[in-house]
Amino acid sequence: MIGNGTCNVTFTCSTGERARHLNYTWTRPAGGAVLATEESLLLQHRLGDEDSPITCTATNPVSNSSASASPKVACEGDTRSIPPP
Repeated sequence: MIGNGTCNVTFTCSTGERARHLNYTWTRPAGGAVLATEESLLLQHRLGDEDSPITCTATNPVSNSSASASPKVACEGDTRSIPPP
């Protein structure tokens, strides 16, 4: 938390493969715009904001693999597991 209800979270994309053979692309599935092309991505999330998942795609010369993550879950936890009052 950095104040004013804002959370900084860093996501790292890892495949277990040597990084020099990989290219990384971070996108938001909803918009498809490329956010970064590095192994790690720093995002800010305001508590209470809607979820805006991100996807990392790691590509090597012969294949690719993708994984998604949620800044909201990383900062606020999985609210689906909390029973209503």
